[in-house]
Amino acid sequence: ESIPLSEGETITLDQPYLTAIQLRKSLEINDVITSFAVEQNFPNPFNPQTEIRFQIPQHEFVEIRIFNTLGQEVRNLLAENREAGSHKIIWNGLDNGGREVSSGTYFYSVVAGEHHIVKRMVLLR
Repeated sequence: ESIPLSEGETITLDQPYLTAIQLRKSLEINDVITSFAVEQNFPNPFNPQTEIRFQIPQHEFVEIRIFNTLGQEVRNLLAENREAGSHKIIWNGLDNGGREVSSGTYFYSVVAGEHHIVKRMVLLR
């Protein structure tokens, strides 16, 4: 049974136990993005795919690249101009050659203009 809460949040109950809580607020159309931000990927750990969300305050060229723990690029996920606002991109756990990468820790790097943020994620196969 899903119970709606405020601002798009829900809680899911499976009697008699609480099985899942989803508290994710989405930006409204009228919300103004005033700064660069990168959210933690979701889900994390993940299998087979994960979502990376980011916000940019102005039109920018955005690059998202995935690296392994040795610093080697595994996947060039995004390299294009994006309009100001909130964006999301899915990584399906494949490398640049279309092959599945192994379980482990990976880092995603998001670069937009002069901004650069790196975050960690875990793939469990």
